[in-house]
Amino acid sequence: MHSFQASYLIGAVVVVYIIFRQLQPRRPTWFRFFGLPAIAVYEAVLSLHQTGLTGLSWYEIALSGVIGVLAGILQAAFTRVYEREGRTWMQGDWRYLFTWIGLLVTRGVVTWLWLRPASGHVNATVIWADIGVTWTARSVAL
Repeated sequence: MHSFQASYLIGAVVVVYIIFRQLQPRRPTWFRFFGLPAIAVYEAVLSLHQTGLTGLSWYEIALSGVIGVLAGILQAAFTRVYEREGRTWMQGDWRYLFTWIGLLVTRGVVTWLWLRPASGHVNATVIWADIGVTWTARSVAL
């Protein structure tokens, strides 16, 4: 297996783990609400300086941002926040899972529409910006 394929396999396993972890009861933490969006924004800015963006990429970021806000709001709506034994808990339900699947499919369509013909790769800035917007919208809505 080439390292490129191994990276995609590892990434897919991590994404599946994160999605299914969010379907389990968990305690809300500062890191989930503020740390993860901050890391995503940091990575988007860092990758922007490394790769740069074309004029068309700004449209892709704008479209991804709208999709990310909608996905984050839906994820928040499908996350149950409750109290048990005096402690706050949160848990996504089956609709939350479908929101993730829809987000990944939509991300794939947007990527396909804006795939760089010359380079054949997706700009990391766009991916990190999309993740950051989704996490931020979910955090604000919750």
